[in-house]
Amino acid sequence: YLHFLVDNLVPYLSEIYSVDPENMTLTGHSYGGYWGFYALFHSDTIGKNTFCNYYIGSPSFQARTGSDEIEDFEEAYFSRQQSLPCNVYVTVGDQESVGFIMQIENFINHLQERGYEGLNLSYEVIEGHGHDTVFKPSIKNTMYMFYGNNQ
Repeated sequence: YLHFLVDNLVPYLSEIYSVDPENMTLTGHSYGGYWGFYALFHSDTIGKNTFCNYYIGSPSFQARTGSDEIEDFEEAYFSRQQSLPCNVYVTVGDQESVGFIMQIENFINHLQERGYEGLNLSYEVIEGHGHDTVFKPSIKNTMYMFYGNNQ
């Protein structure tokens, strides 16, 4: 799917619409949030840094790709690269389960401890929202964060 996105869809959309290739954002929520991390940790091999911004909402870490978990993809990335020049905004709703939130926070802490060069990582717990409602305020915040108030 990532190959399709970067090899086919992005070039197609770039022909039709005014796309800034230096400021594209990939978004994903829930299992799509898991996939957003997957794409991030393959950004050096698939698509060669097509996206500079990533919105990752309530990533479902119980997902797997084959037998690999997201931690495996991050470990493989770190063995290839110690720089990750992009902006990443991760959110979760405060009404999601404590275990779900803790898993995300542990992973965010792990990424911060890695000290990736160039990584601008923001994490936010959004009050008053659960898994099914946190997307709307998160995507609004994403637009402000990556594109400013005038977009």
